[in-house]
Amino acid sequence: MRNLNLFREKALKDKPYDTFCVTGAEDRYWLSGFYAEDGGLGESSGFLFITENRAILATDPRYSEQAEQEAAGWDVYTYAALLGEVTPQIFEELGTEALGFDERVTTYSIYKKPLLRELLLINPDAEIHADRNTIEKLRMIKTETEIEKIKVATLLTESIMEQLFDELGPGYTERHIGWLSERYMREAGAEKISFSPLIASGPNVSRPHHSISDRPLGNRDFVLIDMGAVVDHYFADMTRMFFTGNPTSKMQKIYGIAYEANIRAMEAVKPGVSWADVDAAARDFIEEQGYGENFTHSTGHGIGLQIHELPLISPRFPDDLVEENMVFSIEPGIYIKGWGGMRVENVVCVTADGYENLNESNLYYWR
Repeated sequence: MRNLNLFREKALKDKPYDTFCVTGAEDRYWLSGFYAEDGGLGESSGFLFITENRAILATDPRYSEQAEQEAAGWDVYTYAALLGEVTPQIFEELGTEALGFDERVTTYSIYKKPLLRELLLINPDAEIHADRNTIEKLRMIKTETEIEKIKVATLLTESIMEQLFDELGPGYTERHIGWLSERYMREAGAEKISFSPLIASGPNVSRPHHSISDRPLGNRDFVLIDMGAVVDHYFADMTRMFFTGNPTSKMQKIYGIAYEANIRAMEAVKPGVSWADVDAAARDFIEEQGYGENFTHSTGHGIGLQIHELPLISPRFPDDLVEENMVFSIEPGIYIKGWGGMRVENVVCVTADGYENLNESNLYYWR
């Protein structure tokens, strides 16, 4: 109930709504302890309705038994097929006069019918208020338990990187490397993978989010591997460069710049600096080396119950500050069309006076 009480204190009190509806899977789990993946946009395994003194979880018969077991302290309501079957009863019991929801995760179809329509039928004078990142902002600050879960997922991912390094060589295709990384993570105990492994080799590395291909590794070649394991619902994210044979002078130069930018950004991390300041530590160095236009994305992003969540380590956020127990990636990269690129990524946890690197291995792999 710790997270529910925190939500009531930080996100419900002094707001224009007396009831808040939660539709996103990660927010739902973080608040209630009920874990189920949603099938797709508009498909939800359950909805939460929260007031100062009531906590209701509405779900369908596929999940009702699980919800009753996992969502301790919550009232579980079961609808046969559609949420609208139970929202009139819920709104009437709660006495809802103003309903809040997160516009980032609530679809228009859910907003229009089972929420707005049913609420106005019960109370024609009711108000409805859209908020944004309401719960994700609270999820930015991790508990010790959450940090440990992310670290376990990170170290599992790291062990598979090392296993791949021992095996890879000329002739391995991007697609085969992707399959091996996924298979090895599963065999090592991952609940699932954070995302389809991003495998890019040679000139394909110039595309930061390259779609996997059948290109084989050559001699004196390089490949970017970006992957992550999920352990106990918490995600890892890690990028490493692998080299077949001795890297050329250009490979070493570009890699060295990305490596140093990663180190500088990590060393900039401490409570009180802005998200943009951390980004600038990497970006300014890359610009000084003449490759500013080749660094085309943000320096990092939050990691937790999602692979991409707040905070966003980007120049767009000069007023948002780093806080203790935030967990986020540091992943500067350089991308050169027609040649390739280099990116290195670690995950850091913000401590009282700096940071902890949740990764333990070296940033580079070559032989």
